Amino acid sequence: MKELSKTGNFANVDVVSDLKSDDLNVSIRDFQLSPSLDRVDFNLNVSGNVDADMNVKFVPLGIVGHLTCQMPWQQTQHFVAGFRESKIPVNLTVSIDTTSGKPKITFVIDEMTVKGSISPSPTEFLLTSPNIAVSCTGLNMIKPLVVRLTPFIKELRGDIDRKIERQESSTEIALPTAKFEGFGLQTSATTTPQALVLTGNLVSVIEGN
Repeated sequence: MKELSKTGNFANVDVVSDLKSDDLNVSIRDFQLSPSLDRVDFNLNVSGNVDADMNVKFVPLGIVGHLTCQMPWQQTQHFVAGFRESKIPVNLTVSIDTTSGKPKITFVIDEMTVKGSISPSPTEFLLTSPNIAVSCTGLNMIKPLVVRLTPFIKELRGDIDRKIERQESSTEIALPTAKFEGFGLQTSATTTPQALVLTGNLVSVIEGN
C-alpha cells in the first residue's frame, strides 16, 4: 500500500508503527578464521520475535483509488515478525593495506538473505479486516484470487525474504606508541600470508619536538 501511494493517484496511506523486540536475541557461533587471516566465517544464531503495532490510515484518491476502496478507513493491527531460519551464515573477507604510513584494514561482508515471517500474513489480514471488507468493494472482488495465489506466493503467506547487499567498511589500524627515558618507540606494519607484523625502532626524543 505504501508503494502504491507513492504514485500520488491511488491513495494517501499513513502508517505509524510501534516496534518492540524485548525477547530478540542474537549470538555469534561457529567462528572460524582462515589460516591466511583473510576470511572470517561465522553464524548468527537468532531467537525471539519482534512485535509491531501498526496503525494504517487509507484515504482513496482518483478513479483507481475509489474503485478499490469507496471510503477512507483506518485500522490498528498487531503483527509478530520472526525468523524462519534461526541460523544466518555470515561470510566476511579481510584485507590489510600497509603500503602507506598508516595501515588500513578493510572488511567486506558478502551478500546474504535473511528469511523472516510475519503473522498474521497479508492474506489473513486482507480476509479478516472488517474495515477493508466494509470500505473496499474492489479488494473484496479479488479476495478469491488472493486465496488461490497464496500457496504459490510466499509473501502472501507471510514469508518475507530480505536481501542484504554486500557491505564494505575500512578503518585505520592504530599503531602502538611508547616513550622510554629520552627515547620513543616508532612502529611500522607489514604483512605476511599468516600474520600482521609490527616492527618497532627506538628513536631519540628531543624535548619540544
